[in-house]
Amino acid sequence: MEKPTHTPEPWNLVFNPALDVFVRDKNGLILAKMRALDGIDHQANAARIVECVNAMKGIEDPKAHLSNIEYQKEKAKQERNVAEERYEDLRALVNSLIQLVDEGPIIGPKSIIVQALRKTIQ
Repeated sequence: MEKPTHTPEPWNLVFNPALDVFVRDKNGLILAKMRALDGIDHQANAARIVECVNAMKGIEDPKAHLSNIEYQKEKAKQERNVAEERYEDLRALVNSLIQLVDEGPIIGPKSIIVQALRKTIQ
């Protein structure tokens, strides 16, 4: 069984004086006609349909595409958390190093190394 196809993008909106809204393809063929129903903003609904269709141009499987975006967002969030943890570990290590250098007999608190390390963690 072949996968169903839809009318190629771009889709457009056309308003007429009778308050109808037409969704048309690039050649002007009417794809849908919407009318006001019990106060529902049919113009906004039609605009949203057209925007969504046009935004997904070239994406064969929108559901899989959106699922992949969610997966990538979650993966990026996890990677950021790991990076923040590593940053905090590094910060603690630099602080420990500064303390050791400050207490050491060879390099004092005014040394270039200590000053550079202090700038690193600020």
